[in-house]
Amino acid sequence: MPDTVNSVYATNIVAQQDEHEVVISFFEVRKPVILGDPDAVSSKMAALSKVPAVCVARISIHPDRLSGFIEALRQVEKRTAQAGQNESEEVV
Repeated sequence: MPDTVNSVYATNIVAQQDEHEVVISFFEVRKPVILGDPDAVSSKMAALSKVPAVCVARISIHPDRLSGFIEALRQVEKRTAQAGQNESEEVV
């Protein structure tokens, strides 16, 4: 992987499809910094009408390739679940 490829953090994902492509957009929700006691912070957060979500990455995949992409994600999910089980077994 080249050093020029950046890693970014995504908190939200949106997938859109048409007949020629599937577009997956990754967003980072940037919560504002709000200071004060817990009640004041809670009150100010409740009063917000929006919180910005910045698109940090977007990929397009041909629909024929989507099943392979989904399978790759399932393998990651499976390994993540197995790693979580191993960690919980060590705690016991």
